[in-house]
Amino acid sequence: MGNYLKSKIYEILENEKENLTKPVYSHLVAFFEANEVVYKEKDLDLEKGLYALKQYLKFVKEAIKSPTQFGNYHERETTPVDFFSLAHDLFSPFVDNDQSIIEGKENIEQITSLLKKGENVILLANHQTEGDPTFLEILLEPLFPGLIKNMISVAGARVTTDPIVIPFSRGLNAICVYSKKYFQMHEDRKQEMQRHNSASMLALRHLLDEGGKLVYVAPSGGRDRRNDNGDLLPASFNPDSIELMRIVGQKAKQETHYFPLAIYSYPILPPPEKIKKEIGEERKMCHSPVHVYFGKEYKMRAPNADEKADKQMFRKSQADAVHSVVVDLYKKVTKV
Repeated sequence: MGNYLKSKIYEILENEKENLTKPVYSHLVAFFEANEVVYKEKDLDLEKGLYALKQYLKFVKEAIKSPTQFGNYHERETTPVDFFSLAHDLFSPFVDNDQSIIEGKENIEQITSLLKKGENVILLANHQTEGDPTFLEILLEPLFPGLIKNMISVAGARVTTDPIVIPFSRGLNAICVYSKKYFQMHEDRKQEMQRHNSASMLALRHLLDEGGKLVYVAPSGGRDRRNDNGDLLPASFNPDSIELMRIVGQKAKQETHYFPLAIYSYPILPPPEKIKKEIGEERKMCHSPVHVYFGKEYKMRAPNADEKADKQMFRKSQADAVHSVVVDLYKKVTKV
């Protein structure tokens, strides 16, 4: 089976090479080869795998030729193609379900109860791969049907502009923003990006006004990367991002709650060591467990009179406090 799949993979890629940029082609070779390995090792459904890969390639080409335009709020696309299901089919072979860990189930139950009452929940989480929303769905769907599929993700510029990621992003309910890292990388577009972010936060406010919304946000503004010592821990949280989530939730017509979440998915799709401006990152994938830990509700605090005089100190203090909780959850679930 392995030789057949390998020959089919190279046949597909060779036929499409002229329609792909060099960075995208390199990524697809690595991605398809990773599929060949995992399908062979796990003895998975060959035809289903090939179909999903062909579909993915089709939409990567489409993203190069005519990129999807993501507005401030993008509703997941389900017809004629269910892009969330496509992401599930592409990522699920790489998740070792038997070894994956879900901690904090009692807190997930509280979250589902709050959502059913028409209240909102914002997950303050670390972020390791573009597949994190899909990995959450793969783990939680059997226990909490529909919870993650209906989730709203706060998505950065990479996942809405990179042709290798766009097919996955089309399957998400997404509030689209630019992180401060991109402000620094594109100084000439800073004001434009800031206006876009303001409109996106207004769109999020309107969604929270409706109630019953689950929102996933990574306040670090990017993916976790190993430090100089090779250690992998949740990246620090941006104080302004935490404060923005507090203000948006506070102003919503329906009550908004905050829950910390730690995710470990890094080995499946590690990010490049350095942040790059170029799109089409070359990546290597492997089969691995995914661990998640949903913490207890975090009571977001408004500044008192004294703290209002030094807003930056207050914001940093609250961001550090939330980050500390997520790091603690992360260490527990990964046994670091």
